[in-house]
Formats: sequence, structure tokens, C-alpha cells
Amino acid sequence: MKRSKWMWVCGTLAVGALGCASSSGGGGGGGVDAQINTDIVYDPPVNVDHWSYTIKHADGTTAPVALRLAGPKVIGGQTYTRVQIGTLPTMDNDPSANYLELWAQQDGTAVIVAGGEVHNHALGLPAGTPDMTLTVTPPVKLETNLAVNVPESITGTGTLLVGDPATAQPVTGTQTGVVTLVSKTETVDTAAGPVTAAHYTGSVTVLQQLASGDLWATSGVGVVKASGTWPGMPGDIKDALLGLVGSGGAVLDGDHTVASQEGVLSPSNTQFKLDTYDIDGGIWADKNTHANMLLELRWADPAQAKTDTPPPVQTDFGTAIGYYPTSQVDSPVSVLHPEDNGKGYHFWTTLVNQAAKNEPGDYTSYHIYATYSGSGGGVRASGQLTYHSLKP
Repeated sequence: MKRSKWMWVCGTLAVGALGCASSSGGGGGGGVDAQINTDIVYDPPVNVDHWSYTIKHADGTTAPVALRLAGPKVIGGQTYTRVQIGTLPTMDNDPSANYLELWAQQDGTAVIVAGGEVHNHALGLPAGTPDMTLTVTPPVKLETNLAVNVPESITGTGTLLVGDPATAQPVTGTQTGVVTLVSKTETVDTAAGPVTAAHYTGSVTVLQQLASGDLWATSGVGVVKASGTWPGMPGDIKDALLGLVGSGGAVLDGDHTVASQEGVLSPSNTQFKLDTYDIDGGIWADKNTHANMLLELRWADPAQAKTDTPPPVQTDFGTAIGYYPTSQVDSPVSVLHPEDNGKGYHFWTTLVNQAAKNEPGDYTSYHIYATYSGSGGGVRASGQLTYHSLKP
């Protein structure tokens, strides 16, 4: 079974994913060039509710990993956020899903973890039924704003169910661990170039096996890198590395939805997609109200971004059944990344403001797609799509 894989991955990301994902501010999603607040390491991004990563194993194989905030879960009268990571379900009882779900909530600069469940088909249970369920009583509080190089001990008592929660016999045990903030400002290489991040390291003993890992989190973005090992468990992890390749989110602004998406395109990650169909779960966009669609492309390497060489990316702006003619403009100014302005970068910008009044019915979907078609360096793709949704 590969349950240890997702238990380690979610354990590594638990603090950074939820703690860096809740905010009351406004604006678009965070950018990979953001710098960490050196006074307070906890500084969440705005309107970001999903991330995409690439996981690299010791044997060199890689695989995409998605993370999202999937909505609320009430436990003991308290509301927690469902943090999902893995191959995520796209519908109820999705048979192709293989993921871990963590139940956690923000508490100031800390994250409170109440448990979670694993869906990986290891036991042959019906789709949608968790293979493993863990409830932590009382929930464990994980602080993010720690003193540098002062270890913080963690102890939690959990009840584990292996198999169908309706029939499985519970097993209760106590796990111990430690978390340390190594540095508030450490340079980390990412798919989009170097960033400054807070570096945490930690370990936990689960089922008498020691798991350890490192996590790097950046203000305005969340977790940009994680690594770890759990060599004593089935489906063991040995020096696995997780790297951020994209993030996004959506927020309501009056009667319009403002959706943002960011990713780094490369020969190993060729597709960028921002689609109202995914946001609404169907074709619910108002075809009679203009949608504003903006895409900015910039070479991820800062030196390359200062050249006038256009990135090898093909774009597609359209609706459920049509497309809009487009052209790219070489601009010295970024709308979505104002922190980049004045640095001499070239932003290859496409803007479409259109409706779909000639299409049948009342509804449509709007999309921005981009495809990497070259063999060179990475290209940062930043998109924003503003539209009117008629979803009931």
C-alpha cells in the first residue's frame, strides 16, 4: 500500500497549505516572486485555494500532485477546512481519485489539525470510501511563527480506522514529533527561479516509524518546496522532493467572479488552463455579459525575461463552442505582477473582453489555455478571468 506516501506529503504540507491559504484581503493570487515578511513568517496569500506541484522520487521519476481547499467539515461542533492533496476527485465517488484529506483550521498564526482520511483503493473498498481515517483528540495545534532554531515539541493522540469507517475497529495511540523554524529567509530554487522562504524542518513517529521532512513557505504564495523521507513503511519514501509549479483561486466581486491561475510552463509541464467550467463545475457563465480574460507570459529566468525573445507558448481564448482571435503584445508593464515592474522584464500580454451572444441558450463557458511548444527554459503564465456566473 502507498498510504505512507500521502500521509507524509500531507503532513509535510499541513502547516503551509492551510496556514498560507486563508486571508481576508482582496486582490489576485500570490506570485512566485513574492518575498517573505521577515518579521512574521506567517503571511498568507490572497484568494488562493489550489496549488499544483511536481513530486520527484529518488529514482528520478516524477508525477503531478494537486492540492486544494475543498470546503468545510464539522467535527465536535467545530468547523475545519478539508485540505486535499493527490489525484483529486472530479465528481462524487470518483474511482480514479487517489488522495489524502486533512481536516484543519486556522487559529491566528497556528493551524489546528483534527485528523484526516486516505483514499487510495488499497483495500478494494467502494469509490468514495476512505481506506484509512484518523481522528486526533484533542486536535493538535501547530504554530508557524516560531523562534528560530528553537525546537517545538508536538504530541497528539489519534484514533485510527483501517477499512470502512462503518465497520472498522478503532486503534488508539499517541504520536510524538518536533518542528523547528530553521530560517526566516532562505533562498530556494523553484520552477520559476529563486525565491526567499521560511524553512521548517520536522519529524514525527507514527506506527513506531520515524518520518522526517523539510518545508519552505513564502509569503503570498504558500509552500514552494518540500522534501522528506519515511523509509520504514510500505510504499516508502526516500528523499522525495515536492516543488510548486502553479496556484490559483477565485473570489466574488459584486456579481462577478474573479478567477486567477498561475503556473510555470516547461517541456515537463506543457499545459496552462483557466476555465469557468472548472470553477463552476459546469457551463454556467453568462453568455450575454462580457468576460475579461488576461494572460501574461514571462520567461521564468530573470535574465532571459529581460530579452525581447517571445516565449514558445501557443494560446487559446474561447468559449464552450468557439474561440476569439488574439495577438500577443510585448509590454514592459505587468498588471498581475506589479512587483516586477521597473525591472526591465518583457511581459507577453494577451487581453480579450468578449461575450458569446450568438451562441444558443443562456449559458456558456470562457477559457484561457496556453501550451508550451518549445524545448528551452520555463515560462511563467499568469492569468485572470472575470465573468458573470448564472450558477444557482
